[in-house]
Amino acid sequence: MSNIIQLFLLVSLLCLSILFLFRVWYYIRHQNDVFNPISLFALGTIYLYLVPGVYLYISDDFVWLTEVSKRDFLTASLVVFLFFALVVSSFLRLPKVKIRGINFNISRSDSRFLFFAGLLWIALGLTGYLLYVWLNGGFVRLLTVNRALFQTVPNTQRYKILAWVGLWGGLPLVVPSAHELYENIDGRQRRLFIYFVSILVLLVLVITFSFRGRLKAAYPMAYILLYLHYRIYKISFKQFGLIAALGAISIGGFTFIEYIIGGGNASLRLIINGLIYRVRFEPLVAVITEASIERPFQLGTTFINGGMWYDVGITPLGERIELIVTGEDLPGFTIGATVIAELYLNYGIVGVLLGAPIYGFLLKVIWSTLLESDNYIVKGIYPAMLFISLAIVPTSIGWVLRNFVMIVLPPIILTLAVRRVFSEDSSNSQLPS
Repeated sequence: MSNIIQLFLLVSLLCLSILFLFRVWYYIRHQNDVFNPISLFALGTIYLYLVPGVYLYISDDFVWLTEVSKRDFLTASLVVFLFFALVVSSFLRLPKVKIRGINFNISRSDSRFLFFAGLLWIALGLTGYLLYVWLNGGFVRLLTVNRALFQTVPNTQRYKILAWVGLWGGLPLVVPSAHELYENIDGRQRRLFIYFVSILVLLVLVITFSFRGRLKAAYPMAYILLYLHYRIYKISFKQFGLIAALGAISIGGFTFIEYIIGGGNASLRLIINGLIYRVRFEPLVAVITEASIERPFQLGTTFINGGMWYDVGITPLGERIELIVTGEDLPGFTIGATVIAELYLNYGIVGVLLGAPIYGFLLKVIWSTLLESDNYIVKGIYPAMLFISLAIVPTSIGWVLRNFVMIVLPPIILTLAVRRVFSEDSSNSQLPS
């Protein structure tokens, strides 16, 4: 009888989740914007929780866990549903937030300074990338060994961080400022200019792909796609569905290639494992089952450690999740978790219930930033802000804080510097008529 009750509760949660998804669908149809933050959040929830959850319940095909009771599975599903429902409800019910503060009134004449500032930032990132790869064995080794084992020389992580700061932080400067410059260039120079910018963006894509990280590879592609949608060509619902399907297939293929490079054997099961991404839902089940029983709550310490680039004497979140899931700490190996698992690991169900509406509010603030501003720099930084804010779902709060500093903060600082220094210089240099 208890199994029937548990199955009934799971089916009820699934039906309620589908009802919330229909509510999100109605909202984005009304807004006529497929890249609304709440629609992307719902898509991530389907990919990370809904599909793996149904698959694991039917198949019991877990990656690490050997025995999972239906009760634990039900508890994890309930926590996921509460987080999803609270995020959606807070986002949809909150009115548009008025944004006040930093002034990004950048004139068109300043776009050339921002463009060159972005070029210098990308050049800085390219320098860090070349140093990191060269010191650790070169490009062939980078592309043929497991990415977790590539770094062999101590203290070279700083060059990798420099690469991300320069390449990713320069992209939100170069793309919008180049768009403004393109409008004022005529003839053959316009064609050469667009070729130059395209090669530059392609270089950022190639370098990012060379590290073979899913989320890292997704950033430049997502940025270009979002910028294209909001500034150049509005993507329709059908085109969005095609892009989402291609993205899921690409993730499966990415997992397949990674496994082959690591020396594994190719199989259809491997592709299925890539498409049904179980390695985020499974750790969540383990954390909810064991965190409050065998280990005390962490009370926010994972937020601090995850936001640092260096060791602060606190066990990283990935290693804590690894200990909970596998019972051991293997060198060079960690298990990622979602923000739901991190909130539960730190504060239990209270953390999930309080964190969800706060996250929904932050998504609303970011969305209002785009709606409230017509400035091209704000529209250029917005895709980076949106990607980072949504990346918290499959990662952690510390990861988001760290990457906000690397990706979003540099364009903001450089924009304010250009506006203050070069605009004042231009006004002071004007001669009286």
